[in-house]
Amino acid sequence: LLSLVILYRVERSLNLTLMSIRQSDSLAESVGINVMGYKLLAFVIGCFFAGISGALFGHFILSLSVDTNAKFGMLTSIYVVIYMMVGGQAKFAGPIIGAIVLTLLPEVARPLKEFQPIYR
Repeated sequence: LLSLVILYRVERSLNLTLMSIRQSDSLAESVGINVMGYKLLAFVIGCFFAGISGALFGHFILSLSVDTNAKFGMLTSIYVVIYMMVGGQAKFAGPIIGAIVLTLLPEVARPLKEFQPIYR
């Protein structure tokens, strides 16, 4: 929760600058925005929070593994991208809403499984 609050505050403070860089690098640079510096800052912030979350997750599961069938395989990466696409990437709460909707949807549809036709 603390990391979400910090990321929300960072996004709110840098919103217009990062939107202008996303729209057009050269135009943002022509009005005096240090494009490389802000891209590097966004990369560093993302890597910092990914490292913190990885360290906390390693303590949570009590082991670290290089196994390809571990918790974060290809399927989990695809789910993260789908969460972002469903929720939307333009707003801060978009990926959070996408994850909530796509996590609760199978649970809500579970009673409908008994009506699934059986094929032989």
